[in-house]
Amino acid sequence: MKLIYFLFLLVILGSCSGDSLPKEIIPPTQMQDVLWDYLRADVYTTDFIVTDSTKNAVTENIRLQKIVFAKHKVSKQQFYKSYNYYLEHPELMTQLLDSMMAMQNRKQINISDSILQKREKPLKNLKVM
Repeated sequence: MKLIYFLFLLVILGSCSGDSLPKEIIPPTQMQDVLWDYLRADVYTTDFIVTDSTKNAVTENIRLQKIVFAKHKVSKQQFYKSYNYYLEHPELMTQLLDSMMAMQNRKQINISDSILQKREKPLKNLKVM
């Protein structure tokens, strides 16, 4: 009977390990940061570099990607392999993108709060007679 319980436990543990990421895939929190910077570099290239006739947009985009990968200590191959993995697992990609949107919303709220605080400071220094 103990053997049956042991085998049952092994089956359960084995099925749970399938949910973990392969070791060559960038973990979600790190992938979020890399993807965020990658997208920012891409937007910068398409919005600003394309309008600059002295620069080649493709070359500049590649240069910026290299900077992003170096900053996060990942290779281009590792990033694209991880990106494709997340695309093949929509539930993970959804979580990743939702986290990125939440991060952006928090940043916007912090910026709005700091602007409001700067506007309110002069009012606090006024003396009412």
